[in-house]
Amino acid sequence: MCRYAIHMMFALTLGCGEAERDNGSVDGVQRVTLTGNYVKSSTGQGWNLESGRITNEAEDVDFALSMAMVIMLHPRQPQVGFCELGGVDAFERVEDVPSDASGCTDWGSADLGGNSPVIADYVAGRGFIVRNRDAVPVAKLMIVSASVVEADVQVTFDIDKL
Repeated sequence: MCRYAIHMMFALTLGCGEAERDNGSVDGVQRVTLTGNYVKSSTGQGWNLESGRITNEAEDVDFALSMAMVIMLHPRQPQVGFCELGGVDAFERVEDVPSDASGCTDWGSADLGGNSPVIADYVAGRGFIVRNRDAVPVAKLMIVSASVVEADVQVTFDIDKL
C-alpha cells in the first residue's frame, strides 16, 4: 500500500505505480492512501493521471489533495476536473461508478467535506469521473475512507482508468 501527502490550501497528494487491493491482488484499479499533517507542511506531492504515480514536479501534478476548512481533491492544471456521480454510499466499488460522463456539466474540485473528525461519516462510496489536462474524461475515482485526527489527515480512494 502506498502513503502520500496532503495540502492545506495545501497541496499534498497521492499515488503509487500499481497499488495493491486489500485482497493483495493487483489489477487496473489502484488503491491510494493520502496522508498529511497540515501543521507540518503546506505543500507536498501531486498525482499524475497519465503515469498513475506521485510526483514532486509542479508541472506534472494534475490534482492534489487540498485542505483548509474543506478537504478536497483540487485540480492543479487547467481543464483537469471532477464530476460527482451519486452521493455518500452510492458505490461499493470503483468498478460500479458509471463511465459515461455525458451528463457532467460541472467539472471542478471534488469537495469531500469539512476538516473534521466526522469526515469518515460522509465520504465513503462517493464516485467521480476525472478528466485530464485535455478536458477528456480518463478515470473513475471512488472514495474508500477518510479520517482527521488532530492535524493528521488520511484519505483513501480507488482510481481506475476508463
